[in-house]
Amino acid sequence: MKIFRVCGLALLSFTTTLTAFANMSVIYGEDNRLDLNEHPLMTLKQMGSAVAAQIETKKIVPTSESGFQTVLGQKLVNFGICEKERFSHQISAMRCSGFMVDKDLLVTSGQCVQNMDDCKLYSWIFDYKLQSTNDSAVKFKQDQVYTCKQIVARAYDPSTKEDYAVIRVDREIIGRLPLKFRRKDTIDNNAKLFTIGTSLGLPLKISDNGTVVSNQPEKYFVTNLDTYGGAAGAPVINEETLEVEGIYISGE
Repeated sequence: MKIFRVCGLALLSFTTTLTAFANMSVIYGEDNRLDLNEHPLMTLKQMGSAVAAQIETKKIVPTSESGFQTVLGQKLVNFGICEKERFSHQISAMRCSGFMVDKDLLVTSGQCVQNMDDCKLYSWIFDYKLQSTNDSAVKFKQDQVYTCKQIVARAYDPSTKEDYAVIRVDREIIGRLPLKFRRKDTIDNNAKLFTIGTSLGLPLKISDNGTVVSNQPEKYFVTNLDTYGGAAGAPVINEETLEVEGIYISGE
C-alpha cells in the first residue's frame, strides 16, 4: 500500500477515510498499480474481464453518445487529493469489487452485500476500465451491467476475518470466463500475487508484484499488494497458477 497526500478538505464520507490514509505509515516499496489497459501482460488483462465493479444502480446514467452509459461521481482531486497524485483526475464512484466464478455467480466481500437491500440497490459492471489513461470516466453498454438476484451464501466475522459473499446475478454472464480458485491446501509462503479491483472506487486497476507477508492465520493471509478502500471483494490471484487464492477484504 502507498500513502498519498490530501490537499485541503476531503469531502463527504471520504473525509475520515482519506485523512486516515494520509496519516498512515505503511509503505510497500513502489506503487505498482496500473490501469487495466496499461498492463503489458495480455493474460492478466483478459482475467480482468471477469472482475466487476459494484455501484448504486441510481448512479448509472446515459451519456450523450447513443447506447452508452456512465456513472455519477467525482474526481479524486475534488475529494481533496493532490492533483499531482496518481489517478487524481479519475472518477471515484465504485463501492466494491467482485469476480465471476460461474455462469451466473459472483464472489465478493461479505461487507459489500450485507442483505437483500444491498442486493437490490446495487449493480455490477464488467469491463469497468478506461480506454486511455487520459480519460477520467468510463463508458459502457447496458449489456455489461448485471443486478443481484439472490444471495447464495455469505459470512462476515471481523474477529476471524471470515468475509465473503456469493451472489447470483439476474442472467447468465455472456462472453467471459470465470476465474478458477484454489480448492485444497493453502497458498505457498513464497507465492507471487496480483489483484484486480476498483481501488479507491476508481476504474479497474491491476496491482502486481505482491508476496505473502504472513500465512499463519487459519482463514486468511496477509500480502503487500498496493490496494486501498473500494477494492474489497477483489480477487487475489497467484501469478504462477493464475488461480484465485483469496478475496481482498481490508488493509493495514
